[in-house]
Amino acid sequence: MIGETKEELGGSEYCKLRRVNGGIVPRTDPAVLGRSMETLREAMKIGLIASCHDVSEGGLAVAISEMLIGGDIGASIDIAGMNPRMRSDYKLVSESNTRWVVEVCRGEAAGRFEGVMRSKQGVCINKIGETVEEKRIGIQDKNKELVDISLEEVREAWLGRIG
Repeated sequence: MIGETKEELGGSEYCKLRRVNGGIVPRTDPAVLGRSMETLREAMKIGLIASCHDVSEGGLAVAISEMLIGGDIGASIDIAGMNPRMRSDYKLVSESNTRWVVEVCRGEAAGRFEGVMRSKQGVCINKIGETVEEKRIGIQDKNKELVDISLEEVREAWLGRIG
């Protein structure tokens, strides 16, 4: 994952769902955005990225779900390395700007990707997981299971067929 996750929930889908007003609205730092986009584009140009999705409405949970639905594959995710002081649910639904979930190509690409991303000061990266063949989404934080759901259930919810 590229970008810093902050407790920016003001106006978020999560707050709308819970009927909560207030909170910190996501802010963009143009300098960080520029550095992040530049290094991300560089990694794409040299073929290190298999797929990439912005983190926006619905936060990380939605971005991961949309990527996995599109790829028809599962993932094992651990968000412990993201802002360790933040509540787990906030990590999943924060709509902080300037963030992307990146699937790095297998093999030597992972090390090369980290090198490219770390070459720019102020670009935050965290390895949060990997794709798996089993069509499930598993998410944990600090060894606590948060999500364990089939990709089909996620797809049905995303399509609005559950309820």
